[in-house]
Amino acid sequence: MLSDKTMWSLLPLFTSFAFASAFPTSLPSVKSVTTIHQFAKGAWIENLASTSNGTVLVTRLDVPELWLIDPSQPPSSNAQLLFSVPDTLGLTGITEVRPNVFAFLAGNATLTNLEPNPGSYSVWQADFTYSPPAFSKIGDLSDALLPNGATTLSAADGTILLADSILGVVYRFDTTTAEVSVVINDTTFAKPPSGVLGVNGIQYTDGVLYFTNYGAETVGSVPIDSVTGAAIGRFSTTNTTLPNDDLAVRDEIAYVGDEGDGIWRVDLQTKQTTLLSDDQQLVGTTSVRFGRKWGKEDEKVLYASTSSEVNGTVAKGGALVRVVL
Repeated sequence: MLSDKTMWSLLPLFTSFAFASAFPTSLPSVKSVTTIHQFAKGAWIENLASTSNGTVLVTRLDVPELWLIDPSQPPSSNAQLLFSVPDTLGLTGITEVRPNVFAFLAGNATLTNLEPNPGSYSVWQADFTYSPPAFSKIGDLSDALLPNGATTLSAADGTILLADSILGVVYRFDTTTAEVSVVINDTTFAKPPSGVLGVNGIQYTDGVLYFTNYGAETVGSVPIDSVTGAAIGRFSTTNTTLPNDDLAVRDEIAYVGDEGDGIWRVDLQTKQTTLLSDDQQLVGTTSVRFGRKWGKEDEKVLYASTSSEVNGTVAKGGALVRVVL
């Protein structure tokens, strides 16, 4: 999710777990790539969440704003500012905790302030079961240095997992009690000695936590306990040789954002990495999610959020882009 290629030196991180090397291969075909909404120059779209009615929630890192975008409407009128978190500089991860209720992260990390900022981070809630939606603070992340990726662990329990990209740990956060604890602390998640970020994007599905490590240039998975979130099996990683941002996984295929090239397709079984599309609309991809509204038809739709940077220079506005597979 969060990266700055002009500031970070990236070196592979070697752990006690062997991983297979997977160098990029030829491009697969996609049916179309379409910009749904383009923000003004300098806007950095950090993360996104698909909703049950086909709209998409996006968080901005350059300002502490949560936006709603309706892909069925024209770009001139399809984006709505929902909420701005007070006394905060930017937003990072977002996840649907239970139907139509989303948790998102706020804190003092921005494009110009990437240093650890402990004590500034918090978890907020957007509740769309109310009309108009209700927004409220759930609790603080007092010890976090850079909470980044977010995924839901248990809708029934109201628990989510949060990746701290500087500390290289994963927290379990209870959205009903605001209780937070470190549940995974492993070198696989750590940032390299010369890097700034470690574990970045995370997704929990059917007993498995999928993840990216930006600095180590890996994509991987680990079995975890469905209640506690603790690791209960061996870490498996694929070396992509790419600075991996956030990801979306289905059937052991990970679609991974890369702020340099766009979206990569990583087969977690064969360890093969393939550039999904080099369309210029996808340059600066920070996050990837599947669409949800139209059942099987929408399973072939990926939404991507993009940053404002091209080759380390603020050259455009971040955007929401749709990719039809």
